[in-house]
Amino acid sequence: MEAIGAASAIAGLVSLSGGILAKGYTFLASVHRAPQELRELLCEAAALNSVLNQLQTLVDDDHNGSFQQNMNETRRSGLKDIADTGVLHECTESLLLVDRSVQRCQQIRGQDLRNLGKRVMWPFKEKETKEALDRLSRIRGHLTAALTVDMASTLSSIHRAARETAISVTGLEEWTAGRDQVEQHRALIAWLDPHSINMEENLKEGLKNHHPGTGEWLFETDCYKSWAAGHSSVLWIHGIPGSGKTVLASSAIEKLLGHGLDPSIGMVYFYFDHRDANKRTLQHFLASTTLQLLSRKPALESEVVGEFQRQCNQAEKPKPISLDEQLRLFFTMTQSFDVITIVIDALDECKDIEEFTHQGLEHIISVKDVTVRVLTTGRNNYLLERTIGMLASYRITLEDEVVSDIEAYVTDQVEYRSKARKLKVRSTELKDQIVHELSHHSRGMFIWVTFQLDLISRLTSDKAIRDALRKLPGGLNNTYIQLLEQIRDRNAEQVGTITKALKWIVSSLVPLTLGQLVEAISIDPGDTHLAVDKMFNDEKDLLEMLGSLVVFDPVKEDPVVSLAHFTLYEFLESDELRTHQSLSSFYVPPQAIMDIGITCAQYLSFTDFGEPCHSVRELRERMASYKLLEFAADNFLSQLRSYGGRGSAIKSCLPSLRWFVEPSRHGQQNFISWQQVYHGSVVGKSPADSLVPNPITYIIEHNVLHLLDVFLLHSNEEYHETILQSGFTPLHLAVITGREDRLAEILRSSPDLEAPGNRGQTALHLAADYGHVGMIKLLLEAGASPHARSESESTPFYRAARNGSIAALELLADAGSDLDAMTWDWWTPVFEAIENHNQPAVEWLVQKGVNLRQKLLHGPSVIEFARSAGDEAIIEIVQKGLLEHRF
Repeated sequence: MEAIGAASAIAGLVSLSGGILAKGYTFLASVHRAPQELRELLCEAAALNSVLNQLQTLVDDDHNGSFQQNMNETRRSGLKDIADTGVLHECTESLLLVDRSVQRCQQIRGQDLRNLGKRVMWPFKEKETKEALDRLSRIRGHLTAALTVDMASTLSSIHRAARETAISVTGLEEWTAGRDQVEQHRALIAWLDPHSINMEENLKEGLKNHHPGTGEWLFETDCYKSWAAGHSSVLWIHGIPGSGKTVLASSAIEKLLGHGLDPSIGMVYFYFDHRDANKRTLQHFLASTTLQLLSRKPALESEVVGEFQRQCNQAEKPKPISLDEQLRLFFTMTQSFDVITIVIDALDECKDIEEFTHQGLEHIISVKDVTVRVLTTGRNNYLLERTIGMLASYRITLEDEVVSDIEAYVTDQVEYRSKARKLKVRSTELKDQIVHELSHHSRGMFIWVTFQLDLISRLTSDKAIRDALRKLPGGLNNTYIQLLEQIRDRNAEQVGTITKALKWIVSSLVPLTLGQLVEAISIDPGDTHLAVDKMFNDEKDLLEMLGSLVVFDPVKEDPVVSLAHFTLYEFLESDELRTHQSLSSFYVPPQAIMDIGITCAQYLSFTDFGEPCHSVRELRERMASYKLLEFAADNFLSQLRSYGGRGSAIKSCLPSLRWFVEPSRHGQQNFISWQQVYHGSVVGKSPADSLVPNPITYIIEHNVLHLLDVFLLHSNEEYHETILQSGFTPLHLAVITGREDRLAEILRSSPDLEAPGNRGQTALHLAADYGHVGMIKLLLEAGASPHARSESESTPFYRAARNGSIAALELLADAGSDLDAMTWDWWTPVFEAIENHNQPAVEWLVQKGVNLRQKLLHGPSVIEFARSAGDEAIIEIVQKGLLEHRF
């Protein structure tokens, strides 16, 4: 390549790399949680761009002459040698790869529906990314060497060198300012949405299940037309389980998003999802919808920055955003629009429907000067009727409207499955019979039809299909029994593996990917390392075993695995399955939530993680190699707490928690390895790394307070200080440490007895929880209220039922406690005593005449709950109480 050609190639590369960086950093500044791989490629591209700019400076004409004039015929420059080797061509190809990655991730103006998913997707495999990084680094090295040779013969003027240095410094300052802006944006988004809630996955899942042509009736109804054209109002679409509510909501979202980019309209949506603990509350809803409004109108960020900066100025790390702050920001942002349209799916899966309705939705639809239209779906149960039902100006009963949709769906499915040889039918007449029978017996349930088609598709003769059509099971539970029987008979030697997988799917707080699930079910009690030889050689074999029970995205390399429907989760936890004569082994008990936490703790104790990582790259490789690692690190404490944080149950899992309870024991560093994954960094890479290993910080953060008992054995002032800094008062600390003398001393100074500690618990809550009878007496005598409510609305009496101390229960009852006081999810003290197997406490409560007809929110009655807990003595006590008190 001639020198002129090399100069032209370099100029082109400077332009190409500069354009890539402009697009890339614009993308990073506009989204939350952009792919880390993209950041690394852009960083390497920026370094390469710097070298290319310096090379271009050499070949450009300046005051001292041109590159060609300075070229010596007797010495070919290092740059020309490099050009002849093809490195500049390779550089072009590599930069084009980076450009393609930016384009694949970049938001496309006017295509909001697609863009939402592109924020977190990375289009290339890890190996490809690593090769691209290595190639760019190698090219930069070659060009730097060429630069060194040519610099010696070309940079003859100190003036010019000084001028170029000034330009470089200015460029560096501009780049640093841009990087700081990006980092501030990332911190702001993380503050607004600490859980990185992704609604796009739910939308994609809903649209994937949409059958063409179905659901169009909704947009022609008078209710929808009036809602879409009117003032602020709520349209409630309710239906029985399996009637297609989520698919219909997804169709509505797609239609409303497709109306264009009118800047005066803010369109947001949210899916409540029982499968994901981060999609269950009003705060989760506000976090997601606030970010969606920001994406619709980026200029709104200025409304948020002020509050965020105030939080940053007050502390080294900004305090988590509160519900009040979220509501205030949301209301402020709505003022920038004329119309706000909100679609909410599965409201019945919200953790606290009353809070969502009364603290959120009532105020949202009452915003002044803005038209707010809300479309929501959900079951028609008592709680929704007295909350959303009171707000709804329009309502549609889904099963009344979907008869023709179901028939169209069955017709197309029979035809499709027949052509694909998934459904083998000789007689055309039988096809028509299948369509007629399934449509007629569906009772408005798409999911029922789908399961029947799956069952029939496994039959091998027309006679068998006709027999099945004559014996179609009524309702979903009977269908699930058929499916489980079929799976059991087909996988007789693998029933244990299947039941283990179902327990993980049902009881994991966050949905698991296939790779995570396969690793999880390979772990047995007593394992000290990950035994790869126990894992499936082909992960898809597990999906084959689970059959129609699960759904997943076949396009994804490691898809999330979920049960086919919410009602299947309910059935696997039901008393009907627990008592089934031949299928009870598939029953998932309540303590499975905690069992998963224990297994995750055991996994984190493995020798595989006995040494911490020494670089971010090594940490990333470890997390890629051990698929369950991130899930276990993020969720093991939450899993333990979600079972209730019960003292006796928590303490039973201590053998799996030694690495956490005593971080430095035997020199093992599993605790540090866990911290690295939990914080996503290694030593020196982020502020999180400077944390002194103090497990109490994490225990209080996740509210697993009964683990504090363990740490009291190793009590020191540092731990006490941590407890005080976490929102507890000296009064709480005295109770936690069991110091009755210290409590009496503090009480003499007339402290605030109702001061809420972590999670809104008063000192009396904690004393009751720990069963400290003497402390309960002291606090009551000092005037502590037995009616105090924690954030979950539990009372001290409720906490005493958890502990099971009869003396504590009697003290609090004599003080006037409500023996049937409910928490937010309708738990009463008798449920708490049953779950903790406190037989004497249950008997005492029954004798006192507590309400044994109480039902949990979306759950069983007292007797049903007792049966699911499996304690025969307690079951007998409750049954006797029902008869004696004639409830």
